[in-house]
Amino acid sequence: MNNQRLRNALAFALITSGSVAVGEETNEHRPLPSKVVEIPAYRIDRELRKQLSAGILVSFTQKKPGAVSTDMRTSRLAALHVAADSPPSAFLLPGPFRATFEGFLKLKLKTECVLSFAGHGKARLLINNTPVLSAEGADLRGGGGATVSLGKYNQVRLEYESPGDGPAEFRLYWQSAEFAREPVPPSALMYNATDARLRQNEQRRRGRELFANHGCHQCHSANTPDLAAAEMMPELSKQGPSLAEAGSRLKAAWLVTWLLEPHTLRNKITMPALFPEPTSAAAKREAINIAAFVGGLGSGRGKESDPVDADASMGGELFETLGCIACHRLTAEGDEPDELGRISLRHAPFKYQPGSLSRFLLAPRRHYPWSRMPNFQLTKSEAVSLEAYIRKGADGRMIDAPAAAAGDTNEGKLAFTRRGCANCHQTGVEKVDAGAKRTEAGPQAKLKGCLAADATDRGAGPNFKFDAAARASLLAFLETDRSSLARSSVAEASQRYIRQLNCVACHRLDSLDSDLAYAIEEFGSGKPQNDLLPILTFAGERLHAIWTEKLLTGQLTARPRPWLKTRMPLFPVRASILSRGLAAQHGFAGTKQVDLKIDREQAKIGQRLTVKDGGFDCMQCHGVGGQPPTATFDARGVNLHTTADRVRHEYYRRWMFNPQRFDPSTKMPRFSMDGQKTSLDHIYTGDANRQFSALWHYIQSLRAASLPEEKSGQH
Repeated sequence: MNNQRLRNALAFALITSGSVAVGEETNEHRPLPSKVVEIPAYRIDRELRKQLSAGILVSFTQKKPGAVSTDMRTSRLAALHVAADSPPSAFLLPGPFRATFEGFLKLKLKTECVLSFAGHGKARLLINNTPVLSAEGADLRGGGGATVSLGKYNQVRLEYESPGDGPAEFRLYWQSAEFAREPVPPSALMYNATDARLRQNEQRRRGRELFANHGCHQCHSANTPDLAAAEMMPELSKQGPSLAEAGSRLKAAWLVTWLLEPHTLRNKITMPALFPEPTSAAAKREAINIAAFVGGLGSGRGKESDPVDADASMGGELFETLGCIACHRLTAEGDEPDELGRISLRHAPFKYQPGSLSRFLLAPRRHYPWSRMPNFQLTKSEAVSLEAYIRKGADGRMIDAPAAAAGDTNEGKLAFTRRGCANCHQTGVEKVDAGAKRTEAGPQAKLKGCLAADATDRGAGPNFKFDAAARASLLAFLETDRSSLARSSVAEASQRYIRQLNCVACHRLDSLDSDLAYAIEEFGSGKPQNDLLPILTFAGERLHAIWTEKLLTGQLTARPRPWLKTRMPLFPVRASILSRGLAAQHGFAGTKQVDLKIDREQAKIGQRLTVKDGGFDCMQCHGVGGQPPTATFDARGVNLHTTADRVRHEYYRRWMFNPQRFDPSTKMPRFSMDGQKTSLDHIYTGDANRQFSALWHYIQSLRAASLPEEKSGQH
């Protein structure tokens, strides 16, 4: 053990452990005593090394009278937060539980680190099968820290028990001579992706997701729990797109083809093929009748009353700058699947009535609140220009479908009901009686109906085109009692939403780079993407969940980064769970921290630190209230007026000491190279900790000011 390096690490821990009162996070900045623990070296098997993925395994155990429930999933971090009335997993009940984290700490070089806990409950840490640290109580920092010498790979086992009542909260921290105390980041955690227990549990979890997203509960009722529960799986509340105004939006020929063979028109759909023999005369006749009925709903309503000039060239620029190109393509998939898995828009011109595509882009959730389509808060000019660009560039041929004009609307209405379409789509048509018409979805129906791979076994049931893996996942879920549908974990739900909404199309997350720059280079104009969009990796610990929810619902009165061409879209239905879930992934509550009691003298000193002469010149890049930054280059920062409501104090402190550690591309300078002093010796004798604390007091004081209102919804 290098004693000098150890002393440096401990000294640095004390220097950065200031005593500024920050409400609920005060305990994060107290001095942390540490003990030295010798651990054996760990040698990892070469084959196992190939099977490692980013993150860590977490298994849950819960004992209830007469039963023990278990579950396992992956976690981005060795952290969790579970509200008092929520379950740690959808497959467990609310109440006390035990969580065991298993994986590896991976480092580039051998490093001496101080490991510690935060949260409450009971925790025990083992490194390379050696007990290193344990703590219990309302403040897990009370267990102090453990100084260990870590190799390149280190086997980790963390055992956590939640308190008997109240919320459960846990985070694993580390620090060294090179960096201050911080939660162990996702980049340092690895797990065995071939773990058989994980595969089994993930299979039923995937089946649960497929069950909800495909609306299986709309037609199948066997053993389905009460889905009116407040904490039920959120996706169960969604209906398919409303068809109330379908006639004014959708073309009849497209409707016929969509009913007969939807999978030929678009990838990534949940709409089933309704007819076992779509080319038969009977199927075509029924599809024409249904299309005639649907096409007559709202026909002639919703037309654009004040036309706006369309500019296809402008639409092409927007298609790239807004990030559309990272999620969509205008061409067919071809012989090879699209490497980014983008959704094809090649048939969009033949789907939408003139003007209806732009109306959809202006309000993408008007007819389908759960749509994954982002709301970019476009102007009319932008929307019609995007429609012009898509209509001009889409390479789909004119859909050759039987004319729906000859369809019988009355027969179509009957077929619409008979086929169960009304179970998912609102039209004014009464739903099928759930009690009388729904079929079983129990294990006895395993290989029949929707889940059948063979058309004969499927019979007249809808065909979702499930592959073998999807069928196996659904069957695994159907073997459960389905009570998990009546429960929800915000951490798990947020992980699903990040994947479903394709957040990595624009944002870097952990080891995943965003797709946007690559998509523009490979499939677009090739012009470099100059906008540096926020990294999503630390969003859960950086941002207050309440602020994030306002961002995602459009409630902010000012755009955090109004200079960016790329915009942060709105996702209102998912906003609350996504924002709280991001925080929970990092082990934080979704509530805002207690406000700091502002010290006016420190705030005055903090203000002095923002100016050019004698300060850090913060106002060169950051605006303050209605005062813009003094520089006019591309390194603008977020207005300091918004920081107190946006950023958690704990993250602010780490960022100020070493911003490049959290975002290597940031233009934010590092003011304290040694973690102790800055170059401003005339303020607090250069004490970086006291200076950054004074800045925080000033930032908090800015809340009394007000910003001029700007359109919200952008980064």
